[in-house]
Amino acid sequence: GPGRLRSILRSHGTQSLGHLLSFVAEFWRSSMTALFSRVLEAPFPTTRMLFPYPAPVHWRNYERMFNCPIEFDAGSMEWHFPVEVMDRCCPNANPITAQVCQQFCNAVMAPTPGETELVRRIRTACFNSPRRFPTAEEIADQLGLSLRTLHRRLAQEGLSYQSVLDNMRRSVATEFLENTHLMIDEVAERVGFSDATSFRKAFRKWTGHSPTHFRPRHPS
Repeated sequence: GPGRLRSILRSHGTQSLGHLLSFVAEFWRSSMTALFSRVLEAPFPTTRMLFPYPAPVHWRNYERMFNCPIEFDAGSMEWHFPVEVMDRCCPNANPITAQVCQQFCNAVMAPTPGETELVRRIRTACFNSPRRFPTAEEIADQLGLSLRTLHRRLAQEGLSYQSVLDNMRRSVATEFLENTHLMIDEVAERVGFSDATSFRKAFRKWTGHSPTHFRPRHPS
C-alpha cells in the first residue's frame, strides 16, 4: 500500500561510465536480480527501477526482466524493493560459513594500536567499497574531503594513503593465508595484485616473511 516501507539502492558516479552506462546497468542489475532470486529461492520483489538515460529500443525487455515499473531519463539511478526483504531468511544459509565470515571480518577490521578516527574511517570505507582497494580520490570523495585535505591530514599523522592501504592488504592477506586453503596466486588476486610474484615481493616487504610462513603447517 501507499504507506509500505521500501528500500532504495542508489548508484553514484554513473556519469563516469559515459556511453557504457546502459550496458553496465543492464548487466549489473540483471546479474544481481538473478543472484538475489537464487539466494532467496524466489523471485526478487523489485517494485521500481530508475535509469538516468533514455529508453533503449529494447526497453520492453527491462519490464520483462525486472517485472516492475521502469522509469527512464530519471534524475538518478535507483533500485526500489520492499524493506522487509532484508529480514528474510535465506533457505540455504549455512551458520558455520556465516561464523567463519564474521570471524574473518572481525579480524581484518580490528583496530590497530594507536589507530586514529581518520584511519578507521578510511578502512571502513574501503571495505564498504565495491572495489576493495579504491584510489585515494575515491576514498576522499566518500569521506567528503578534498584529495588535498585527505593527504594533508594523513601526513600530519605520519602516514600516507598507500601506507594505510598496504596495512589493510597485509592484514587481509595474512588472514587468507592463515585461515583458508586459497593458493598464493588466489590470495594475491584478492588483495589487488596481478600476479603472485609481485604479491610475494610486497608481502615480504610488509612482514619480513614469505607468504608461506603464515600457512598453519609452517613450523613456528
